[in-house]
Amino acid sequence: RRNNGPESSVSYQLHKKIYLLDYEEKLKVLLKEGNIRRDGRNRKESRKIFIESGVVSKAKGSAYIECGETKVIVSVFDPREIPKQSKFSINGDLFCDFKYSPFASIHRRSQQTDSEEKSLAQALKRAMEPAICRHEFPNFQVDIFVNVLQDDGSALAAAIIASGLAVANAGIPMFDIITASNIAITGENIFMDPTREEEELCLSSC
Repeated sequence: RRNNGPESSVSYQLHKKIYLLDYEEKLKVLLKEGNIRRDGRNRKESRKIFIESGVVSKAKGSAYIECGETKVIVSVFDPREIPKQSKFSINGDLFCDFKYSPFASIHRRSQQTDSEEKSLAQALKRAMEPAICRHEFPNFQVDIFVNVLQDDGSALAAAIIASGLAVANAGIPMFDIITASNIAITGENIFMDPTREEEELCLSSC
C-alpha cells in the first residue's frame, strides 16, 4: 500500500540560512581557510563509503552503498530475452533504471520518471557496458534498477560503484569491477566527491 504525502510539502532544509546567501557567501561557508571543506575534508578528499552486497533477497544480485549521507540501493536480475527484438543481437544489452525516492532530496520527487533520471540512467548504462561481458549472453538483456534513498551529492558515482558490485554479486561475467567518482568545479576550486550543497554551489555559478 502506498501512502501518498502532500504534493505541496516543503523541506525544512530550504529555510536554512545557507540557502539565503549569495554565491560568494556560500563559498566562504563551504570552503574555509586552508581549503578545508564544511565536513572537514580537503578539496581532493573523498568521503568514506560503506558497501554491502546481497541485500535484496528477490534479486539475482544487489548492493547497498553509503557515501557520506548519500544512500543508494541497486538490484540486478537474471538475463532475459530482449523484448520486441526482431533481429539476432550478438552482444547482450543492458536496461538501466535510475530512480530517486520521493524523499531522497530536499524537493519532493514525483513517482513518474523525469528527464534527469532518464539522463542518469543513460550515463549509468554507458559506464556499465564496457565492464560487462555482453558477448556471453547474446540476444539477452540484464536489468539494473537503481534507487536513490538519500541524495547528498555524487549519487551517480555511488550508483555506478554499487551497480558494478551488484552485477558481480549476480554472477554475470565481467571484465572487471567498475568504480566512479564525481568532481564539481567552480572557478579555480575543484571539489572531489561533492556534497549536495557543493553541487548546488557549482551549478549556481554556471
